[in-house]
Amino acid sequence: MKDKNPNESDTIIGHSVSVEGDFLGEGNVLIEGKLKGNIKTTHNLKVGKDAEIEANISAENAIISGYVKGDIKVTNSLEVTKTARIEGNISCAILSIEPGSYFQGNCQMAKNSNKENL
Repeated sequence: MKDKNPNESDTIIGHSVSVEGDFLGEGNVLIEGKLKGNIKTTHNLKVGKDAEIEANISAENAIISGYVKGDIKVTNSLEVTKTARIEGNISCAILSIEPGSYFQGNCQMAKNSNKENL
């Protein structure tokens, strides 16, 4: 089995798609539409700038550019872009927040197992 390319998405929820329920995946996920429920992927999650999510999120890495209402748990790196709006708690090892983004909640930083980042 080849390694996952972080720039390729195995699952795409497009602009015109609205999903309700829990989502469990083992690949890279791109969400551009609406989702209510819970999201869990063992790889990367990207939330587009027009996406609307009401869910708890669990992923290895994530880039959030849209609206998320729910807790976000990322085992490695979380990037919050300037168009992101987050209402919920964040847990991650590496956090990047661009100016202009909105975040309301608590943040807990976990130790990263990658010692190069120390």
